[in-house]
Amino acid sequence: MESYSSDLSKIEEFIELDGKTLLEIGCGDGRLTAQPAGKAAAITAIDPDEVSIEAAGRNIGGVDFLVGSGETLDFADQKCRRSSEIIRQTHR
Repeated sequence: MESYSSDLSKIEEFIELDGKTLLEIGCGDGRLTAQPAGKAAAITAIDPDEVSIEAAGRNIGGVDFLVGSGETLDFADQKCRRSSEIIRQTHR
């Protein structure tokens, strides 16, 4: 898996990660998700691609990976209503 370690410093320019609850939309295989995983209190990461979510779950611990879309967030327990920061990836 390719690393995006240089992106962590860019993210931290805008978001204080320590102790935060994060929601990442469009996490893919979790390359970026792995970076704040050691700093944030909790991370939920979603992506519509089941294969990518399965790979992310195998490679990265401590993150709640879910198959889903940013257009239709459905959290019955409302655990993400209190996410303090949201990371959304856009692909070019």
